[in-house]
Amino acid sequence: MRQILLFLLFSVTSPLAGRVDAQRVVGQTVWSLREHPDYILSATGRPVIDEAGRLYLAEPQDFGINVFTADGLFEGRLGRKGGGPAEFEQLCCIFGDPKGRIWARDAALRRYQVFAPLQRERKMGYLFTAPLSHSSPNFTPGLGFGGGKLYEIAFPSKSPSVGQSMVRLVADSNGRVISSFPLPSVKVDSVPAAVLRYKLPDGDGMRFFPAPFGDRPLLAQASNGALVVASSGRYEIHWYDHRGTLLRVIRRKAERVPLSAGERQRAKDYVSDVVQKLKASGGSVSWPEVTTKPPLRDLEFDQEGRLWVQRTTLADKPMESDVFRPDGTFAFTAVWPTLRGLRFSGAARGSAAWAYYAGDDDVAQLAKVVFK
Repeated sequence: MRQILLFLLFSVTSPLAGRVDAQRVVGQTVWSLREHPDYILSATGRPVIDEAGRLYLAEPQDFGINVFTADGLFEGRLGRKGGGPAEFEQLCCIFGDPKGRIWARDAALRRYQVFAPLQRERKMGYLFTAPLSHSSPNFTPGLGFGGGKLYEIAFPSKSPSVGQSMVRLVADSNGRVISSFPLPSVKVDSVPAAVLRYKLPDGDGMRFFPAPFGDRPLLAQASNGALVVASSGRYEIHWYDHRGTLLRVIRRKAERVPLSAGERQRAKDYVSDVVQKLKASGGSVSWPEVTTKPPLRDLEFDQEGRLWVQRTTLADKPMESDVFRPDGTFAFTAVWPTLRGLRFSGAARGSAAWAYYAGDDDVAQLAKVVFK
């Protein structure tokens, strides 16, 4: 295990009401895994945080879930390689449910291994196995639980066609799909993606190339089954409950953000690369020159049901997130530390949140950030 995994502690002011810019203060390293110098992340999926602050990380190469205490000490591992209970062949991702359990998805065995807190013990234990109810095992917008049912988002077929939309699947407690319905639509004002078509032994294949810095649909599902959809091109977020009933629409003024010189050059290089790939197969693409990027970067629900709206900022400015409580009221604006390639992991409890960033050697690392 060669890579050091750092957890950094930062403090920022977090107003409880109203729109106030959070004030970022100097970061302080709390601890690091220097006692585990060979540790390296094999995936950068959404971690799970339990009520005691323990961190659970899915590690596909280890065929299990690594567990760390709130202070960053390695505590153990859930699972091992195999096909039996609490065993994995291709661990994809993990999700926390409202009961404090962890659902671990195995893409190869097409099932969930469910772990729950053990009575009288300060650790998790294997509980039961549930089948995976769809054909998109590596798609991870969040797993929802509501009204005794399981809510998953997936493509309706194993090989989606151009323009095919995802659906929301409703499964019972045994993982059996009992109904499905379309996801709420969202209008995206952007140029179409380029499509590279190629031949496969058993049919036709396709590869999609989105326009650089173009608008795109955003989607997130909370552990209680709540769902939000938006376009990255405007601050207009539609919030639904687990039944698909529209609860609220959050609208705020937000302008497109100018690209830096480096971002403009990366966009040009990307377009040139796509043109060459398409030319080899007889295709072509014509995209207008891009000078700005959409105002929204991403949407994520944390384990308390709060919505984190990642806003786009200038390249030399720290990332900011508007945080909304489960009832839709504004909580605070989180100003993140200036870490290269920082991306919110979707894991947060109380004043603490976890984010991935790029280390000096471009290997993904994980930071713990506390907002006060």
